Amino acid sequence: MKALSLQLFALLASGLCAMAQELPGWELVWADEFTQADGTSPDATKWNFNLGRGSNGWGNAELQYYTDRTENARIENNQLMIEVREENNYANSGANYTSARLLTQNKHTWQYGRMEARIKVPDGQGLWPAFWTLGADITSVGWPSCGEIDIMEFVGRLPDEIFGTIHGPGYAGGDSFESIYEFGGPVSSDYHTYAIEWEENLIRWYVDGIHYHTATPADVAPNSWAFNHDFFILLNVAVGGNFGGPVGSAVSFPKQMLVDYVRVYAPAGGGNRLANPGFETGSLSSWIPYDGAGANDPGAFVESTNSTYYNGGNGGDHVLTRSGTYVAKVFGDFIGAENFNGIYQDVAATPDSLWSARGFALTHPQDLMSGTNTAWLEVSFRDDSDAVLSLHRSEIQTSSNVTPGAWMELEVNKTLDPNTFEVTETASELTAPEGTTKVRFQVVYRQDEGYDGGSMYFDDLSLDEIVVEPLDPSLEMGTVVSWVPENSTSSYQLQASEDGTSWSNVGEAIEGVELSDSFSPSLSAFYQVVETTASSSGNGVLNPSFESIEPAQYPSPGAVDWRIASSEDLDPSNGSSSMTVEAVYDAFTPRTGDRMLVVESSTPSSGPVVAPSSDVRSALIPVDANTVYDLTFYAAHVVKTGGANPQLNVRFYNADSGFVGDSGYESFASIDSSWTEVTSRFTTPAGTAFAEVSWIQALGAGNNFHWVTLIDDVELLTDSLPGTENILSASQERGYQISWNTTLGRSYQITSSNDLLSFPTVEATLSGDGSLMSHFGPAPEESRFFRVEELAP
Repeated sequence: MKALSLQLFALLASGLCAMAQELPGWELVWADEFTQADGTSPDATKWNFNLGRGSNGWGNAELQYYTDRTENARIENNQLMIEVREENNYANSGANYTSARLLTQNKHTWQYGRMEARIKVPDGQGLWPAFWTLGADITSVGWPSCGEIDIMEFVGRLPDEIFGTIHGPGYAGGDSFESIYEFGGPVSSDYHTYAIEWEENLIRWYVDGIHYHTATPADVAPNSWAFNHDFFILLNVAVGGNFGGPVGSAVSFPKQMLVDYVRVYAPAGGGNRLANPGFETGSLSSWIPYDGAGANDPGAFVESTNSTYYNGGNGGDHVLTRSGTYVAKVFGDFIGAENFNGIYQDVAATPDSLWSARGFALTHPQDLMSGTNTAWLEVSFRDDSDAVLSLHRSEIQTSSNVTPGAWMELEVNKTLDPNTFEVTETASELTAPEGTTKVRFQVVYRQDEGYDGGSMYFDDLSLDEIVVEPLDPSLEMGTVVSWVPENSTSSYQLQASEDGTSWSNVGEAIEGVELSDSFSPSLSAFYQVVETTASSSGNGVLNPSFESIEPAQYPSPGAVDWRIASSEDLDPSNGSSSMTVEAVYDAFTPRTGDRMLVVESSTPSSGPVVAPSSDVRSALIPVDANTVYDLTFYAAHVVKTGGANPQLNVRFYNADSGFVGDSGYESFASIDSSWTEVTSRFTTPAGTAFAEVSWIQALGAGNNFHWVTLIDDVELLTDSLPGTENILSASQERGYQISWNTTLGRSYQITSSNDLLSFPTVEATLSGDGSLMSHFGPAPEESRFFRVEELAP
């Protein structure tokens, strides 16, 4: 349509109709076969309606009023019927005609693919039926910036033709880029199939399988290409307007447009991606001829088995096809200078995708390719600007290496330097380089200087995308560590280290009957297993539940064997911290017993702030060096106003009370006002004789900050034997292990992904031996997923 005013809505999902037919090279993703009961409205899960007259007759001075009545749109005989009716001054709108406009605007949108419908248009001057699409961003950028693709437009005043058109910024309305398909008789006399095949930077139009129009960004340059985003589908019949013209006096209403089906396809993964590969449409539809010159421009056409070889005006034997009825013939321009002729197709491709290409060629003794003329098949991977990223060819056919009258298979297996055209590699599988957006398959005929004659016939061409199917579910990256248990009464603890020297626990201890542990750490590390005893040495913390109290220099009562190690000299006007023992705090009560520790920090409501930091510490606790300990306590943050970061830290001292290290700081700020267990496991370093439990509550430097933390039931248990004496497995770097059943002689590829949507990175390629195969690989820099794929033979 030429101009419009619409509203966009949200998207919904849709299923497929089982009656939709398969189309080679395409996968059906959406369809409406209109199989509802006669007289009912179209499927509301797939279609919406535009209603009314729109602005200025929908921007085109159209005469109709759109409704959603079954009088104007309904199902009849498994078809959609859009009926135009003559109804004077309908709904006091001033419109004398009613019709319908259906659209998938708030239901379904698509970017790229094949859109197809089988339609019988109505006859009559002034009628304007259409099957078309609009950019889904129309409400934000408007028309024509959103883009419009007219798959089929028909106007009754031009009864023998239809239009295929694009509209965009700078090429809309009367300045659009369009092509006309001539039927040679009334379009309305029968059903016809209308389709587009839409790729990035390429749209092709078809009528009854015949390719008649192509649009690319070059066709609208220097204006911008508006067709690389989502679009939705519309079906309608307009009346009159700027393009439809006046209604003829002989038109008898009502008039109907009949739609047999609407289908949307996406390119099928794998298989031959060429359209019309054997030329059985009887034409070069889907193929683009080279720009030729001279008497034989474009130097390529299709012949059938009913044709005879033509050479210098003399008839000859009938054309032979390898299969079917048709073949493509390519030949030179006979201009006296070197020239190239042929045909090609562009297919969307992605980096690292795998392809194979081949076809069959024949030259006949009566039209033998002669002299220094040559022919070949060619594949090139290209980027957005059409630059060649890699170039591949088949063996070049010459007059000296062809067998006249015999079909010869040509495989594209030679990689060439795009600058020197020297062969650099031979391989049957072609890999798309980084930056690839499309792959071009070409049939090339080169005529050297002079007028050497002959031609080459091509049939059964194929450009296959090689798709490897995963054999197993994706496995999350992890490490498998195995060890031999000493006895069934002990448990075992997996430990990790970033440097192989300082170790921390991973997960919970495992009973002795288990032989392995699989996990997915977030950082690259080394691992070891230590044996832990089944018995505990008892809690070493003094006054763990704060039941013993004493007066203190802070608001009393204080806790025996606990102290606050910082903020003692803090000016109360700039911030305050305190440690008290309470039986109740603002309706909160101890977890067990009669008392609990209350740690409180606050800042003033105004004025200068010195961020208070409460550092509550236990009395020194005797511990052993090189020993695994578990610290457990319960905490609740009952007031959390402003920023703070409560952290746990265990400090280690030697026999002379000299500091030898700490366990590191662990935040427990995320817990709420309910009693929550907090645990930490650490290994005491060499030389340790005492440990000191420390909680640090540091407020930010802002006004009106206030945090209150309750702590109860502190426990420090030594549950392990010396780790350095009980390492049961050698440390190994983090990695992944994956196992699968193999078939003898088949190859397997391990690929990885960071999102489970695509697996672009190849980790390893292995050959199967018919048994269970395992592979262990090192860990990457970031967490990834891994899978095994069996490669095509």
